[in-house]
Amino acid sequence: MANTYVTDLRHYLDDAEDLADLPGPALNLAMTLTSIVAWATDHEPEDVLPTNVWCWRRPARKRCRGELIAELQRGASEIFWHCPMCGVNGVIRGWEHSRGTGEPVQTDRRGHDTGALGRSVSNRVAGIS
Repeated sequence: MANTYVTDLRHYLDDAEDLADLPGPALNLAMTLTSIVAWATDHEPEDVLPTNVWCWRRPARKRCRGELIAELQRGASEIFWHCPMCGVNGVIRGWEHSRGTGEPVQTDRRGHDTGALGRSVSNRVAGIS
């Protein structure tokens, strides 16, 4: 049976609205989710295509080889994703204004707010404080 993840990216932020100090597994999940958001917001709404984000599950202790598929529906604020191989799936909420002000902080090429979380993850991966 597959897992379903219902996530709000704002839960990964600290009071300064940067990526919170997370343990390894939570940080890995935050990085995976923000990668899904980055892909979904950089493509046309309702495009249902592989994301270049690989599934992290290990059914029967063997790595799943699936590539996650995500969709941002036109006018919606939720991103739905799933793995076609193992069935893990979820919905991501709270990605639009991660600064919490309602004002766009950083936008992608189509004007979607990618917010502080995406920058924090990118900086942490790059080793920038």
